[in-house]
Amino acid sequence: MHVSGTTATGDDGNMVGKDDPSEQTRQAPRSIESALQGTDASLEDVVGTRLFVTDVDKWESIGDAHSEVFGGVRPTAVWWNEPSDRA
Repeated sequence: MHVSGTTATGDDGNMVGKDDPSEQTRQAPRSIESALQGTDASLEDVVGTRLFVTDVDKWESIGDAHSEVFGGVRPTAVWWNEPSDRA
């Protein structure tokens, strides 16, 4: 299964963690997890993630949030730095 284009959008359609990249990083996998409910898949089946980051200086808190959500699952993670003035 390939999932793409997941953003930090809540069930109500609004962005979660507007000015908090760590919370955005937590929300995207939550959305994926919610979509996987009712299938035979879970976050444990995720083998790779891609993160588009506008403030690379916050890499540590974003990485911590990514690890928090995936727990013992360690999917590969590719990061793109997309400066906010170009996003």
